[in-house]
Amino acid sequence: MKKTMMLMMLAVAGIAAADSDVDALKAVLENTDPETKVHIGNCYVEGKVFPKDRDEAMRWYRKAADKGCVEALYRIGRWYFDDTSIAAKKGEAAKWYRKAAEQGHVVAQHELGILYYRGTCVTNDFAEAARLFRKGAESGYVRSIHNLGTCYAEGKGVPQDWAEACRLYRKAAEMGLVAAQFNLGMCYDMGWGVEKNKEEALKWYRKASAQGCKLADDMINKLN
Repeated sequence: MKKTMMLMMLAVAGIAAADSDVDALKAVLENTDPETKVHIGNCYVEGKVFPKDRDEAMRWYRKAADKGCVEALYRIGRWYFDDTSIAAKKGEAAKWYRKAAEQGHVVAQHELGILYYRGTCVTNDFAEAARLFRKGAESGYVRSIHNLGTCYAEGKGVPQDWAEACRLYRKAAEMGLVAAQFNLGMCYDMGWGVEKNKEEALKWYRKASAQGCKLADDMINKLN
C-alpha cells in the first residue's frame, strides 16, 4: 500500500520513475523542485494520495520556502491561520502572509488585507487593508476588487465614495463573484452610487440567487 501511494504521488507530481524501491522514490521526492514540494504539502493538507498530516505538510512547505518559493510562504501562513490549537499562531499567519505579500503574492496580499481590516492577528488598520486590496485589485484578483469596493462603501481606509464602490462591485460582479452581484443589486435597489433601478437590481439579485445566495432570494421576493 505504501509503495502504491508513493507511485501515485510521483504520478501526481509528474515524475516518471521505473524504480520500485520506496526509499529511492522518497529520495526522488526529497529532491524535487520547490513548486512540487508545495504540491506534496498540499496533498498532505487535503488528504489526497497521502493521509492528512498537517505537520508533514508544514515540513514540505518549509523545504520549499527555504528555496525561496513564494507560494510556500503563503501556504505556511495559511497553515498557521487554519490552526485552531493555539491562538497565538494567528500572529505567525500574519508574519508569513506578509513575507509572501511583499514578494507580490496576490492571495497573500488579499488575506493580509482581511487581517488588517478585521484587526485579526494584527492591529486594525483600514488604510493598510485598503492598500493591500488595491494591490490585489490592480492584479485582477476578484475578491480584492470586491473588498476594495466595500472599503469605499463604508469609508474605511479611503474616503467614502459610493460611485466608486458601485464601479468596483460591478467589475467583480461581471467576473462572477456572488457577493459582488448581491451588493451591486443592493446599490441599484437602494440608489447607492447609482440611480434606483428595480430591473437592474433584480437582474443582479437573480445572478446571485443562481449561485445559491439566500439573501438574494429574500430581496427578489421583496421587490416582486
